[in-house]
Amino acid sequence: MRRYRVTACALLLLCGSAFALDFQSGSIRLSVDEKTGRFSVYQLAEDQRWAPLLYDQETRTSYASLSVDGKVYRLGESGDFRVSLLSKTADGCVIEHRSKELVVRQTFTLAKSGDSAYGVAIAYELENVGGTARVVGLRVLLDTWLGEKSGPHFTNKNGPVANETLLEADSGLEYVKSASGPTSLSILLSAPASVPDTTLLANWKRLNDASWSFDSYATRNFTLLPYSINDSAVALYYNPETLAPKAKRNINLFLSTADPEAAAILAGAADGATTDAAAGSATEPTTQATGTATAAPSELSSSVMTELLSARALLARINEAIAAGGTLSDEELAAIRELLARLEERAAGY
Repeated sequence: MRRYRVTACALLLLCGSAFALDFQSGSIRLSVDEKTGRFSVYQLAEDQRWAPLLYDQETRTSYASLSVDGKVYRLGESGDFRVSLLSKTADGCVIEHRSKELVVRQTFTLAKSGDSAYGVAIAYELENVGGTARVVGLRVLLDTWLGEKSGPHFTNKNGPVANETLLEADSGLEYVKSASGPTSLSILLSAPASVPDTTLLANWKRLNDASWSFDSYATRNFTLLPYSINDSAVALYYNPETLAPKAKRNINLFLSTADPEAAAILAGAADGATTDAAAGSATEPTTQATGTATAAPSELSSSVMTELLSARALLARINEAIAAGGTLSDEELAAIRELLARLEERAAGY
């Protein structure tokens, strides 16, 4: 059995609200609760049912926490922040969390290749709207569960991950993957996502009970007796940094069902990508919100900018392969062929 959350489970079911906003493209579906900013992601399975990629029976188990001058606020629950829907399009929405001193704008966007989505980009823009500098950080807790059904809880390019694991920013790992057969979820740890300062793979309750972080032990597995059994999660940490008055900090997450390397190419990941990528995505033109990997300046359409970034990433990846004397994977080759066809089609219209 996956988990036992005796009193907590009952409280969560009573307090959780139904998702109100639904976005779908191809085999990806994104649901967002406009009252809290919480979300769930689904992949269309072989039996044509929507398979949840994050645990979705309790809507409060995946969430973001904001650290402000050492005090931690759980977004979607803290009474200090007023939550509102800023904008909505066919491919996503912007949820704002506003207090007297800070504003967090949470931008959700379906990441597409052509007309079909292969992932979800989630951008957080942290803005100091007060008159005093604040030390602000972000933690995003994702309640993964696919790997709990069979096999290892997680995998990365080094192989399976069976125990509690702490990954530093310089680990060189581009992703963490939660998988169960043909259904999978890759959490990117490099461009087009912002590189977390640390990534912690641990038992969900152990992470949930900690307001921020804790010392990890490689000898622990993903069970915390007696109430949380075989229950894993991922916490992405973006360490507190000083945020001057009127200053902003942008943090991008990227969740994908595609092969992680192919997803990075499709999303336009390029050498030298930074956490403060251009603003844009699902907002209306007048809304200033954090962008994603497919963000575009106002004078360019998002599709054009996506292809420009993708072309740059394609060239960088080919150059890497040539320099290393290696070869590209089948997924990378397929992504490159698709991108080239799209670029040739667009070029014919100029």
